[in-house]
Amino acid sequence: DSKGPVHGLEEMLKRYQVTAYISGHVHCQEHITRDGVDYFISGTGMEISCEGEDFDQLTIGGGNGVKYLLTHRENPTGAVGGFLSFDLKMDKLVARFHGESGSVLYEAELLPRSL
Repeated sequence: DSKGPVHGLEEMLKRYQVTAYISGHVHCQEHITRDGVDYFISGTGMEISCEGEDFDQLTIGGGNGVKYLLTHRENPTGAVGGFLSFDLKMDKLVARFHGESGSVLYEAELLPRSL
């Protein structure tokens, strides 16, 4: 089921002040922000087969919601597959979604959380 985070997971992420949650399996690429946590999902290693119906109610951009989405239906780049990479620096985390050729399709920078 790809309709949302596992029951109880969001509460635990908030309690421990998690900055980002990284997951795979769902055959799409997405960056979602919800209640201060950034969710990165990448499961497009060989194909993009997620239709994206579950994301129709979410808005791309803004505070909460979908920042980036690549599905079978929502695919302006024409990518066939892809992957997610991270560059961790002292002052930020840079997440990049790539197409199958390695080209960068989307990039997000996350700053350290304040404790």
